[in-house]
Amino acid sequence: MRFGDLFEVHKGKKPVATHERREPGDHRLIQIEDLRDGAVVRYCPATVGEVYAHPTDLLLAWDGANAATSSFGLEGAVGSTLAVLTPKDGAGIFTPYAGHFLRAHQQYLRDRCKGATVPHIDGRTLADLNVPVPDAEEQRRIATILDQADALRTKRRRALSAVDRLPEAVFADFFGSRAGIARVTLGGVARVSGGKRLPKGSDYAAHATEHPYIRVTDMKHGVIDRTAVEFLTPEVHARIARYVVEPGDVVISIAGSIGLVAEVPDTLAGANLTENAARIRALEANVWDPVYMANVLRTRDLQSQIAGRTGRVTIGKLALFRIEQLEVPLPPISLQRAFRECLASVRACRERGDSQLVEIDALCAALQDRAFKGEL
Repeated sequence: MRFGDLFEVHKGKKPVATHERREPGDHRLIQIEDLRDGAVVRYCPATVGEVYAHPTDLLLAWDGANAATSSFGLEGAVGSTLAVLTPKDGAGIFTPYAGHFLRAHQQYLRDRCKGATVPHIDGRTLADLNVPVPDAEEQRRIATILDQADALRTKRRRALSAVDRLPEAVFADFFGSRAGIARVTLGGVARVSGGKRLPKGSDYAAHATEHPYIRVTDMKHGVIDRTAVEFLTPEVHARIARYVVEPGDVVISIAGSIGLVAEVPDTLAGANLTENAARIRALEANVWDPVYMANVLRTRDLQSQIAGRTGRVTIGKLALFRIEQLEVPLPPISLQRAFRECLASVRACRERGDSQLVEIDALCAALQDRAFKGEL
């Protein structure tokens, strides 16, 4: 059946006001953040004509980059970036089953979004989706299986989030209670230099080459993620060959998402660096370890210093000389290296978790595909 024959679509509205504490007559305000983990709770006063979601409705993110995230079981007033999908009388559709169907078609809907500035769901595309509708018992059986797969994926992601917090705890255990650690300006022990944008009219290579190009979007979880790194042709690389990184360097984002930090691994020796990041290179050997330096730059102390030195005229930018002014604690190199060895086991755990999550995602995708082909 057509999705439009199963559900009525009601776009949410921008609330008059929002606040964190519930007052008499308030409704819970449901926003995109609630669809991700349900942890964000805000409230808004009741207004005439507002769109209100019931637990049996389906919620769909209508605007923005996550334009096809769906969730059900939430109740409250719905913000302007969301839509409420209400089952039509006599449609015979089980909402959780329909929610899984939408998740299985996220990419399809994203690829057909409209709007150059803020992409949004195309209502006709949504309405024309062909939904297989087996009997009620079969819908519930399929939804239960997919719920279990989703729960496994959610559990794994939460475990990885906990692993991502371990480096900070290990760092605090190593250095938090040690008195007398000297502090130095970063410029006294390192040279800071910027990356380089692609030459005008140039583009990334169509396939992998010997010249990877590190962008801010490649800096994730304290490391440089190579899975989506772009590459340059030898000709483009030759024009910006001075702006490369080497193992032992640390890179820090200086525009957009400011303050992301990662050390450069051996596998990215000679990689080019975006203009939105800077390279930090030791002035002398055996003074600081790159893993230590990357982690100290991620501490609250250093992130606070970075925020205080970021220019805010239009788009925030962190000047190179401001990075050199940062004051960093500098313990003995032997202690830094001991920290590095301890952290290696944490990273190995993260890599295993990433591999398992890839397998779980593949399992969920396979289950979804089979479910809506009638093969589950």
